[in-house]
Amino acid sequence: MEHPLRWCVVYTGFHQEIVVRDAIARLGLEPFLPMERKQVIRKKRLSIKQRKDPANVDTSEKPLFSRYVLARIDLRCSTWKLLFSTPGVAGVVMSDGWPSRCPDEAVAELQEYVGVITPLRVLRPGDAVRIRRGPFGGLSAIIKGLDDSGRVSLLLDILGGQTRVVTTEDEVVVA
Repeated sequence: MEHPLRWCVVYTGFHQEIVVRDAIARLGLEPFLPMERKQVIRKKRLSIKQRKDPANVDTSEKPLFSRYVLARIDLRCSTWKLLFSTPGVAGVVMSDGWPSRCPDEAVAELQEYVGVITPLRVLRPGDAVRIRRGPFGGLSAIIKGLDDSGRVSLLLDILGGQTRVVTTEDEVVVA
């Protein structure tokens, strides 16, 4: 058997993710429920300036993966077996009679991803961001402008000068 501490995937009942996350914590296990932040503009006919005003925007959170919660378990301890009788749990993803391992690296990346999700609509030109993926992934940039279609104009410092790049708002995070 490999390392006894591992992340595993718990399959929940419909809309039971938060209940299961809290129950996993009560079992003494480490839960992780990635949440996604959504912003909805209350009124449709607003100017660009009004759309950036937090008073005109509602924010809500929902699980990033519907019906799934991650749990860090210790295979040396039988506590993980209690997951099967936990309210809201529909099952545990298994392999050869043991919970399937979710790679630590993948969980760490996911934790970093959801930890830095910040609604871009509250940012202003001149703010520093980091590009998440693609050919410029990992590079820092400065926001030059935003538009209503979700596009972001960035200035990158590469090759000794500033280069303008346009991408979508979901491709950048606060630096």
